[in-house]
Amino acid sequence: MSLNIVYAQQIFKKEYLERAKIAVQNEWKNRDQIIENYKKNIDTNYVFGYNPPAGDIYLAALHAHFYKEEGKKEDFEKAKQLLVGYGEYKKAYPPDYYKKKSEYAKGLPALPNIFTGAAYCRAYILIKDEPGWTKKEKEIVEKNIAESADYIMNFQEWGAMNRAMLRAEFLASCIKALPNHPNVNKWKTLCKSIADDNIAKWEIEDATGYHAIWLYALLNYADYSDNYEFLYSPVMNYYYQYFSYLFAPDKTMPEFGDAD
Repeated sequence: MSLNIVYAQQIFKKEYLERAKIAVQNEWKNRDQIIENYKKNIDTNYVFGYNPPAGDIYLAALHAHFYKEEGKKEDFEKAKQLLVGYGEYKKAYPPDYYKKKSEYAKGLPALPNIFTGAAYCRAYILIKDEPGWTKKEKEIVEKNIAESADYIMNFQEWGAMNRAMLRAEFLASCIKALPNHPNVNKWKTLCKSIADDNIAKWEIEDATGYHAIWLYALLNYADYSDNYEFLYSPVMNYYYQYFSYLFAPDKTMPEFGDAD
């Protein structure tokens, strides 16, 4: 690797951290209002069901990342606080709301959103072995993850497309976070079944945005499952080139399908 490439990577990483910290500051500034609005606007008829604010998950993931990069205890404490408290959002819903949807048969999952659930697990994976956890705190976070993995078992998808791959990514992150959980073999079975439809296969998405989500979930799945070989397949090489050719001169991508 040339010195120029190493230098460019260092600059990019520094800029990434700076921008991420600005985003975190803004999220904390607006967090109380976001939570208040969430509680005021609970819609028990929302088609996608229970939908807690995603901001806390991204905040936790970023604070955990900052902690691993810089070692500041305050970042660890904030990440832990957000992870432990996330299941509390369920209390904003009526006690019998779980009866609305069959996939909630065992109660509301702390992490119902397949687009954000893996980020919660990533945050925990980054800091779970650090000192500073109480036994109770770990039990709460691990219960949040486990009940959400079990929920995915009741709400499945299949095929070479983003929603399926997001489920495989989510389950892979749960497995990585809780490798000794009693249900881990069930999670592994479904995870592999879904992922096999997508690994080094042609996907069926037809929109710019969903192409990106599908690929991002695949890359994260490779990371969580320590399975990188398929990333070098001819099919994946095609997609890497395909996405690079989609870039317009201003570095945006054209919106097609329902990417608007």
